Amino acid sequence: MVTPLVVDGVVYLVANWHRLFALDASTGSVVWYRDLPLMKNYTMYVQPSIPGPNGVPLGHYHQMVYTTEIMGRPLVWVISNTYQIFALDANTGDIVVDFSPMAHDWPSLVGNYGIYDVDTPSIVIDQQRGILLFGPSVSEGQSSGRGFVEAWDVSSSEPRFIWRDYLIPPEDGSDPAWSLSSVENMSYASVFDGSGAVNLKSLPRAELQSILYGDWGNFGFDGSRSYAGAGAGWGGSWAIDEASGVAYLGTSTATPDWNATQRPGLDLWSDSVLALNLTSGGVIWGFQADPHPLGDFDCSWNVVLANETIAGKLTPVIFKGCKEGYLFAINAETGTMLWYLNPPSIRWDNITPLNPLNSTQMTKYNWDGYPERGKVVQNPSDTGALESDLAYDPTNGMVFAAVYNSPKVFQFTDVGSGRGPFNLTDWEFNWGVDVFSVTQESPVNMTVMGIDGQNGQVKWSFSLPNLPYRGGLTVSGGVVYVTTLDGVLRSVSEADGTLLAQKNIGGELIDQPAIAQDRDGNEMLFVTDLGSSRWGPVFPGFVQALAPSGTPESQANAWPIPILIALAAAIAFIVGVVAGRRMRERKGNGNLGESSVG
Repeated sequence: MVTPLVVDGVVYLVANWHRLFALDASTGSVVWYRDLPLMKNYTMYVQPSIPGPNGVPLGHYHQMVYTTEIMGRPLVWVISNTYQIFALDANTGDIVVDFSPMAHDWPSLVGNYGIYDVDTPSIVIDQQRGILLFGPSVSEGQSSGRGFVEAWDVSSSEPRFIWRDYLIPPEDGSDPAWSLSSVENMSYASVFDGSGAVNLKSLPRAELQSILYGDWGNFGFDGSRSYAGAGAGWGGSWAIDEASGVAYLGTSTATPDWNATQRPGLDLWSDSVLALNLTSGGVIWGFQADPHPLGDFDCSWNVVLANETIAGKLTPVIFKGCKEGYLFAINAETGTMLWYLNPPSIRWDNITPLNPLNSTQMTKYNWDGYPERGKVVQNPSDTGALESDLAYDPTNGMVFAAVYNSPKVFQFTDVGSGRGPFNLTDWEFNWGVDVFSVTQESPVNMTVMGIDGQNGQVKWSFSLPNLPYRGGLTVSGGVVYVTTLDGVLRSVSEADGTLLAQKNIGGELIDQPAIAQDRDGNEMLFVTDLGSSRWGPVFPGFVQALAPSGTPESQANAWPIPILIALAAAIAFIVGVVAGRRMRERKGNGNLGESSVG
């Protein structure tokens, strides 16, 4: 599930049975591999999950980080589903670091009355300071733990805890002023209302207090458990500015996703983008994309840090898309929204952006159409409309995003104590909908957009009907590479969105490709396929190396199609004659033989 890292002609990737590989980029041959030594007592602080080999959960990796300056050697870093952080020597595969931040955290967490899941813990690393930022993953149901992020000094093989920042209030309602204090302690804080950004710092204190005091209520706390929460966004792609020592990350949606009975208010800082001081901790600014969310609309994935010319001035910018489908440009220094885009191809069904200044809307606790309890078609649905990685080309200031429609039919449910199972697998938690009765509706389609980074204007669109989407985009050399669930890799012109080339790779391509050189300087494109052992029927995944194609230059210099067809036919005829002769020779020798294609 992770785009490979390619460094100095070596391809690094991780399989879901917790094995790291280093492959020669030229040949695909194995340089080294290492099975991660996973502990067995991880369930003391995270929920049980579908077991994999040796009783530990199958991997759901979303980050690999390569460093060269920490401990004076090249290292490959990953975090496992058992909340172990590993650093391996990039040359040998030897394990240099193996520690569990949750083993440290679990006894010291304050105000946590939920649990954490085993799917998607996240890390990012500042090499200059030797600091690793870690955030656990929470359930999307009524069992979520109290979200937090924390920093670790990883300048030696024995990491040292530095600081921790919580993302939501204590889950027993014991600090009703938490959200108010959070905003007051930030330099900048704003919330999107569907048409613009509300600057919370500019509001009179009395009004701010009326909006934020009692935010989240008491999480449905029943004396031992809470029934709402939020955490750090998953999917990777947190960003760090090593020059300023600032980290940028997204956060998850407020849970239970579809039923806010236990969480009145804006639910700060769910569905948000945050800037944190890496050295000392503390949130510098916060931008909430979806106040009081009533669906699975987290701001995971795609935190892109760039320098872009805005209103004639070179400006540090965070480009960020959240699952509801909006794309934002945010000033990286101040958290001010510079522009937003509501992609015109997204169809909205039973989803309405809410106004953070409207107390009635901020205490709305159920779905659009409540109290109707019949089945409801919703789009964006549980998979959202933008849950993938963006691409950005700094040479022309273009942002590329893939958005989609995937409407689903939902049956909503009540939440709270006694309303659903608590200690079952993540898929069986009560999310405010019956997750087992969700069905697909139509139309399903996707659109790739080329967007002007200065103003958010869509320059072109490339659409694929009848195709759902998952994954991300890669841009290089005037080409946007698009991987899709039908197993086809498409090359689209960066200039105008026209289709340049396509190749059926096979499987379901849910990660964007990597582009790098082998040790001989040959440009190569590396594609991975998930395979399946976690969901559905079992089939193997793969990694494949290709020669990049479909650039405008290569198209201009291509041979005419009739000549290529004639040449292919001639080659096929010759190959057939030779193959037939060899087949007769083998039969004559009584040995048909075997062949293998890798």
